[in-house]
Amino acid sequence: MNFKEQFDQLFLITEEMISGHGEDSFFCAQNNHSAIVSVFDGCGGLGSMTYPGFQGHSGAYIASRVVSGAVHDWYHDTQKVQWRNADQLLNSLHACIMEGYAVCTPYAENNARIRGSMVRDFPTTAAIALAQKHGNTVTLHVIWAGDSRVYLMDADGLAQLTEDDVAGQNALSNLSSDGALTNVLSSDGKFDLHYKRLEISRPTTIFAATDGCFGYIPTPMEFEAMLLRTLLEASNPIDHQNRLKEEIHAVTGDDFALGHMGLFYGSFARMQQSLLPRLEALDRLFLQPLQRDRSDHTIQQLWNQYRQNYERFL
Repeated sequence: MNFKEQFDQLFLITEEMISGHGEDSFFCAQNNHSAIVSVFDGCGGLGSMTYPGFQGHSGAYIASRVVSGAVHDWYHDTQKVQWRNADQLLNSLHACIMEGYAVCTPYAENNARIRGSMVRDFPTTAAIALAQKHGNTVTLHVIWAGDSRVYLMDADGLAQLTEDDVAGQNALSNLSSDGALTNVLSSDGKFDLHYKRLEISRPTTIFAATDGCFGYIPTPMEFEAMLLRTLLEASNPIDHQNRLKEEIHAVTGDDFALGHMGLFYGSFARMQQSLLPRLEALDRLFLQPLQRDRSDHTIQQLWNQYRQNYERFL
């Protein structure tokens, strides 16, 4: 089986709150050997400093674009590399990111604006999912920093693959408590790239998303429902993409970017057939109880039940 037979579809949706000033960026691509979806969310608080050399844009705006460009170069330069271990991959990617940041450094050094202790030069999150052919399976390399996320969706439901760099929070509590980020990319190089590797051999969908996609939806259960409903109501992949973008646009208060790839389904119709039973179970177990009672106690009870499956890779 070649990679084209394993790989089904790839799309990206993205939107800026203020045209020309969005702090999210992205890179998605595919070839005969692999595919990648990646998103980057420039950190507006940490990166609030503006740079005259970049037309007055903020460090957050610049950072997400610099790093997405670096990941673009890294992917194309290493697309045929079969990574032997995590260190080899992460060292290669880290070096490429720092090469991108090197272009920005003179602007940071020459910026006369007084910076506070909480300001960093060119900070951004990153959530990267690289799928590579590995015999009859697909190896999924997941790399991240910050609170942008990579998710897996299969017949068992939605699962978060990345662990937010936010102290003391989980996917539910982080929706109501705006915790401080403990790790983001920046031009000083003082950051960690986290890594996870999975082998995938059954129908699976992968999402990479900035927090504008999921951070304004009341519960993780309802985020999964939105992902499933927009898929199952769509007549084709383009309709799915448009419906998902409209749904996020209707609720978000932030820039957003979401990359999607499907593996081992074979067709859009089979993807829908594979995931229909999951939406039915989600509705019965979680959505209907939420419709009857949205008290904090009920939400917490449902979350405690839901998170056992949602956190199965954490």
